[in-house]
Amino acid sequence: MPEKGTRDWHVPLNENFNQIDKDVPIRDVDANKGNYQPRSGAKFEAIDAGAVYYGDGSDWIPADRLVNSLETGGLTHTPQQDVPQSIHANLSQGHCVGLGANGNVISANPDGYASDDAAIQAVNDWLSSNSVPGGDIYIPAAHPSKSEWVIENTVIVGDPDEASRVRNNLYFVGFPYRVDASGHMTTTINDGSQMFRVVGDTGNSATRGFTWRGGTFNLGGNNAGLVSFEYVTNVDIALEWLKDFRGDGVVFDSRAYEAVFRRCRFKPDDPQSTPTANCIVFQNSYGTQAPAQVMIGEGVNTDGDHNVSVLYRDPMPSAYIAGKYEGANGRATIDVGDPGGPSCVFITPKAHIGNNHSGAHGVYFDGYKAIIAPSYVTQVDGDGIVINGAKTCTISNDISYNSVGGDAIVVNENQSTSRVVVPHEAVVGQGNETVNYPDAPWYAVRYQNGWRLFDEGTTTIPAGESRAVTNFGSGAGGEHYGTIEFASDPTNNVELAQRVGWNASADNPSFIIEETTGSGDANVRWRFFVR
Repeated sequence: MPEKGTRDWHVPLNENFNQIDKDVPIRDVDANKGNYQPRSGAKFEAIDAGAVYYGDGSDWIPADRLVNSLETGGLTHTPQQDVPQSIHANLSQGHCVGLGANGNVISANPDGYASDDAAIQAVNDWLSSNSVPGGDIYIPAAHPSKSEWVIENTVIVGDPDEASRVRNNLYFVGFPYRVDASGHMTTTINDGSQMFRVVGDTGNSATRGFTWRGGTFNLGGNNAGLVSFEYVTNVDIALEWLKDFRGDGVVFDSRAYEAVFRRCRFKPDDPQSTPTANCIVFQNSYGTQAPAQVMIGEGVNTDGDHNVSVLYRDPMPSAYIAGKYEGANGRATIDVGDPGGPSCVFITPKAHIGNNHSGAHGVYFDGYKAIIAPSYVTQVDGDGIVINGAKTCTISNDISYNSVGGDAIVVNENQSTSRVVVPHEAVVGQGNETVNYPDAPWYAVRYQNGWRLFDEGTTTIPAGESRAVTNFGSGAGGEHYGTIEFASDPTNNVELAQRVGWNASADNPSFIIEETTGSGDANVRWRFFVR
């Protein structure tokens, strides 16, 4: 203030007021800085983005130094220049960190929230509102005050109501490979819900692009799962362990497509009671468009007797399955749905299937198209591969079978079937595995060289006589051949021959078996093939 008696006292007073604009920073959201005059030396702090600007008399110029942090609503914002140091510092303190698309950092100390999931949710929601089209969420293994992170309520990742299609990626930092080591994440959820839901724009087409990296999770035997992907495309997933869960582990839901699931070891809970764990689930709960083009990589491994490794809860257009799959608590280790839609699957030679002891099959397929070619089907309590219905399906010759409780392959032919290609019985496994193919005539089922079984039976051929055992016409195909063997040992010397003749009464060619030499009857088992 001017001293008493000073002349022109208003001059220094006005200078003081002008100086206030320089000495006292203006604090407001970044978008409002244009509402303030950028006096030379004035300072503007953006409370949402954390950026700092200085006035040059005409414009607000980004500062060459920024404040260390600004706290708003429990979140700590770090300006752009301090990003690398801030991320490292916050993660080392056990804080959840968000890195926005604009380069700004925000962090949340879980001890400052009602639950750990609330801190993660706060970071996600801030990124969804302030960092379109999204950002990255980092969760450290170290917790500020506990040995593990605890998810009490499902975390929604992304923004289902955001028409601009926000997507926030998840990175779990420093989590150990083995889930029984310290530093994993757990949950108190016990109603079958997921710990995380990655949700895209459910009102429009799916949100494009999402990455999940790392994390070890021990769900403590709760009826809960890890994550569902809903309305997101171009998903890239790699995590370490998911252990002791009874819900759906990883779910690909409506319009979750073009996804690559690279790595995870599943070890579901192993209770005395009947469990309900499913490791990987495909479903269409929104009733819009099923997941499609999902690639399950060879780094995926399911472990345990009490789980379904892959379950098609709803029809799905396409999936590529590699990896190692053990256990089943339902119909099969890999269970590809029921009729009602175009379910398709390619089980690659990089897949190993088996080690279930609950009467379940290795693979059960009832869908549209399938190529089934795992390297191994081993230690399966039920049948190895069951084809209950398929528009088209091919089963590889090169599958190794070991310790299969039922048949190696079971194929049921129905009216919707157009082609099922199966290996010849003699080459299944080591040639000592049993198969259960349809009774003759085959309409859609055929061997890989194109031959299909037209008729078969057992006929007694009297000494010195012949029998036309089956008639076949133009509908049987252009090529044909028959096989014969003794159904029981003859009592005398017998020689047999097979011929093709013409049956005038039936106006069709016939397959004929004749006893050319011998004095006793011959009981003959025969099969006739066409293509």
